[in-house]
Amino acid sequence: MGQVWQLTDSKIEIGFVGRTLVHYRQVKGTMPRPATQLSSQATLEKELKAGKAVLIDEEASCPPAGVLRIMRPRARK
Repeated sequence: MGQVWQLTDSKIEIGFVGRTLVHYRQVKGTMPRPATQLSSQATLEKELKAGKAVLIDEEASCPPAGVLRIMRPRARK
């Protein structure tokens, strides 16, 4: 589904890459999974370079963008 990058103290699971934004999770150690985060491609790329990230050969469990939307019923007028 996506890529997993290993940093020195955490992993970044990339779920969906759009034109300018990236959906990803950053997991530190054995902590429970945090909510999916949204960031620009340039910002995430800088973070990966600064942390000297290494691509791991495993699939990310981060959901794609369509799964993140929560549909709410419209309010009646």
